[in-house]
Amino acid sequence: PDIIVFLTGRESNYIIEKYPNVIFEPVCEEYDKEDVAKVCGIPNVKFAYRTWHPGAYYKSGKPYYRYVESIVADVIKNFRL
Repeated sequence: PDIIVFLTGRESNYIIEKYPNVIFEPVCEEYDKEDVAKVCGIPNVKFAYRTWHPGAYYKSGKPYYRYVESIVADVIKNFRL
């Protein structure tokens, strides 16, 4: 796939277990990489991201849609056909 979005929240154990060489980088300066991050190092995948499941935001009041918008903006900024 060209894009993967993990909805695991801060939990990265599953991702690291499957892809031990990944690193997590901030998507933008505005948000902490614990809330929304680029997942770098998955073989043959152009873009991978980790953020929260939508249901988690209604409970905690986090700006879920802004995190998703930052992912979309990053893909648009970096996508090359």
